[in-house]
Amino acid sequence: MKFTQEAFPVRLKHIHLINVSPVLNRVLMILRPFMKTRVSELLNFHAPNSETLFEHVPQEFLPNEY
Repeated sequence: MKFTQEAFPVRLKHIHLINVSPVLNRVLMILRPFMKTRVSELLNFHAPNSETLFEHVPQEFLPNEY
């Protein structure tokens, strides 16, 4: 976690997790207090069959199954 938050040699703008199960979503909500605020804000969770991904990424850039 420390490497990802402080030493990762790439500048991340967003991290999108697609088809996240509700269990994983709850686990990450428990872990959020231990993350830096900036990293926590980068995480975006998208449930299966959700339209929230299209608010960040245009549908034409995604494969046909999305």
